Amino acid sequence: MSMEDLEREVRLLVPAASVDLSSAKERLKIRDLYFQRTHISIRVRAWQGQQGLKHELTFKFWHGIDSVEETLPIDDKKARRLLDEGLKAGLKMISKLRHVVASDGFVWEIDRYTSPLDFFVIAECEYKNQNPPVEILRRPAWYRGSNWDIDHLDITKNIDFFDLMLSGNVTALRRYITQHLPAFGGPVDRVDTRE
Repeated sequence: MSMEDLEREVRLLVPAASVDLSSAKERLKIRDLYFQRTHISIRVRAWQGQQGLKHELTFKFWHGIDSVEETLPIDDKKARRLLDEGLKAGLKMISKLRHVVASDGFVWEIDRYTSPLDFFVIAECEYKNQNPPVEILRRPAWYRGSNWDIDHLDITKNIDFFDLMLSGNVTALRRYITQHLPAFGGPVDRVDTRE
């Protein structure tokens, strides 16, 4: 496996009310259907952007904090069939709005989820080096909360979080988040995810 094959990213969980997305240069509506195990993720994605509706199939293999990802375009008919069969098999569909935001020399993909997952956002930023640049973990310009140091949780390699998210058990997910991120301990802020 070559260095170019590896995907390296920082993935942060942040309260939805602490994020300012007014500077987003692109917005995408995304629906994902996942099949995930500890080190393997298969995703069928339907996304709507400026170029219209597109579908893709992604295979992701985790190696520690690094991953190898391969994404293949698929036609509408195959995508609908895979989505229908996955839903019949009990897999969960997750819907979100992705905002692409340039901040402090980095490009962040910030995902706002629809109900019932609308109380948090996940912000991802890719990097090329072995370790993430220190600047990536500093308070980004899109954060509008009062205390960055306690208001985010690095979930880059947190399989438990993603398993809970995909399980559909929102109560257990809220409990997990509150235990690991005290800033979520207060009332949940609802965010309008319609655009």
